[in-house]
Amino acid sequence: MYAQSFDNMTGGITDYVNYVSPEDIKAAESKLKETLLKAVQDELKKQIELKNDSEKTDYVLLVGEGAIETGSIQINPVSSLQDQELAQFDVSGNLTASGYYYSKSEMLNLLTQELMLKKSPQKKLVKINENTVTYRIFEKDSSRGRIKVTANIRGIEEFEIDPEKENGARLIEKIKQHIVGKNIEEAKVYIQNLPEINKVEIDSWPAWSPTIPSVEDNIKIEIRDAVTVE
Repeated sequence: MYAQSFDNMTGGITDYVNYVSPEDIKAAESKLKETLLKAVQDELKKQIELKNDSEKTDYVLLVGEGAIETGSIQINPVSSLQDQELAQFDVSGNLTASGYYYSKSEMLNLLTQELMLKKSPQKKLVKINENTVTYRIFEKDSSRGRIKVTANIRGIEEFEIDPEKENGARLIEKIKQHIVGKNIEEAKVYIQNLPEINKVEIDSWPAWSPTIPSVEDNIKIEIRDAVTVE
């Protein structure tokens, strides 16, 4: 049937109908899979938080490539909605997932022990930054529920300068011998360049004096920690 009009059209309305196409169903299922996979890590963390609250533990979820395992995604069928007049529709499904967790305090103790073993014999460990723990998964046995990681933590060490010990006394004597009678700025540069020293402050008396005392016994050296441990 064919018709043709030579006059302007009048009256009537323009309307449209929403219906569910196969492409809509496929897109919805794809979006659901993406949403479920993104939610896995957050959901596992929530479960560990509940466990920590109920058991007074300090577990932390192990994350990263290969740390979390997911099963197949089961999507409830919605094919019956195809071609129905619907403005919107819901898709539901479920996903099983599993992960690994560790005790934060136990991990820190192990890493701290390693830092103590590997620090320089002439230095002391003055601070450990607990927020710098990093790890890398290098072996996983899913059948036995075991995973191996290498972990790192950052610490700050400084030379141990104790005037009551031989090394400390020797360093102090060395400094006195090199700065006695010298210009204050020259003495400061010398001390600052020593590997054991982080920062130098020199106070003189009288305050206007430009040089270090010419007698070693009149030079007093105070040792301060470079880092204040919180």
